[in-house]
Amino acid sequence: MGRPSSPVKDEAIEAIRELTAKHGAKEGCRLAREKFPAVPHGTWGRWRVEAVGYSGDANAQTVGALAQQIRETIPAPEALSHVAGDPMPAVARSLRFWDEMDTLLQDADLLRRFALATGHDGALKVRVPKALVDAANMRQSLLKLALAQAEVAHGVQRAQQFFDAVIDAVGQESPECQRRIMLRLREVQGEAAARGF
Repeated sequence: MGRPSSPVKDEAIEAIRELTAKHGAKEGCRLAREKFPAVPHGTWGRWRVEAVGYSGDANAQTVGALAQQIRETIPAPEALSHVAGDPMPAVARSLRFWDEMDTLLQDADLLRRFALATGHDGALKVRVPKALVDAANMRQSLLKLALAQAEVAHGVQRAQQFFDAVIDAVGQESPECQRRIMLRLREVQGEAAARGF
C-alpha cells in the first residue's frame, strides 16, 4: 500500500503534468521543480516519475504523438487510387511501412531504456552513453523517414487533384475521349498491379 497523498504532492504532480504537456519533458519538469524548491530531491524524483514517467518515456510519447499526426496527414492508399484497379498492393505496402516504423520505434525505445538508469535519488542517469546516442539517432532517422513519407503522400494527393481536374475538363468537352482515357488508365494500372506496384 502506498503513502497517502498530500495537497503539496497533488499540486506538484498536477504542475508537472501540465508543464510537461506544454513545454516538453525536460523543460516542463524544470519549470515545475522551480515552483517546489523545498521538496527533497528523492521525493521530487518519485513524484516526477509518478506524474509523467521517466523523461525518456515522456519524450517517447511526444515522438509517438508526432508520428500519429504524420499518419493522419497521409491519406489512405485506396483514397489515392480511385481511378481503377485494385488498390490492395498499395494498401499492403502502406501497412507494412507503418508496422515497420512502429517496430523500429519500439527498438529505439528499448535501446534508450537500456542506456538509462534511475539513481537512488530518483534522478535519471546515463548508464551507456553510446546506446543513448544510438537511440537518439534511430529516432531522428525515423522522424526524417516519416516526414519524407508524408511529403510524398502530399505530392501524390496534389497530382491526383490535378489529374481529376484534367479528366473533368476533358469529360466536359468530349465524354467519349474521357472514356477512352479512363480505359487506358485502367490498363496501365492493371499492368502496374500485376508487377506488384
